[in-house]
Amino acid sequence: MRCSAPCGPCQRSEVGRPYEEKIAALKLIDAESWTPSAELMQAENDYATQDFHLRKHFPGPRFAKLTRPEKGEQDATRTRGSLLRNEVQPEDVVGVWTASSGWTGWDSSDGTYKTLLEELAEQEELKDPVIKEYEAAAARELERWQEDVVHVVQEDDEAESDVPISEPADDEEAMQGSTSSVVDWAAQPPEKQQHLRCLESGGDDLERFRCLRSSWLAVAT
Repeated sequence: MRCSAPCGPCQRSEVGRPYEEKIAALKLIDAESWTPSAELMQAENDYATQDFHLRKHFPGPRFAKLTRPEKGEQDATRTRGSLLRNEVQPEDVVGVWTASSGWTGWDSSDGTYKTLLEELAEQEELKDPVIKEYEAAAARELERWQEDVVHVVQEDDEAESDVPISEPADDEEAMQGSTSSVVDWAAQPPEKQQHLRCLESGGDDLERFRCLRSSWLAVAT
């Protein structure tokens, strides 16, 4: 008679081993103050829950389900393996890993792949000479235009700097200007004085127009 199902202790040790290893690792880490104790408590609770279910499912120390093997001496003397495992091999499904398929294969320092500067240089060599000449002429024209713009801006700045800045007049100069304007006013003819009065009057546009019209008629006659 051969046992086709795992026994209680085997099943408990197989399922509980990862939890025990995790608890041991967390205890070691907790001793070094690397992780909070809440994670350790959670791992212990998970282990206790799984252990409770396993002990409930396998109550005895040696509790196994016995099954009758298949008929025949050949089947009774050896364990029957999986046909899929015997027929299909891992190398038939997964390709063999080589060094060139790793990240080292993408390294361009060994000359396998060209750099961006090398690709640009090759594209520049493959260009038509007419296109190269046109691009060079366009670049020269752009430089000349930039120089002209800078020259015009400099000339405008120099012209603005040459303009004299008028300073505000003093009170004495203002008084002299007012007296000279009075003298000039007296020297004007009567028609001109009338015309100036019309321009300096504070009335509306209609009154100012009538005043100017009368002064023009006086000058015309």
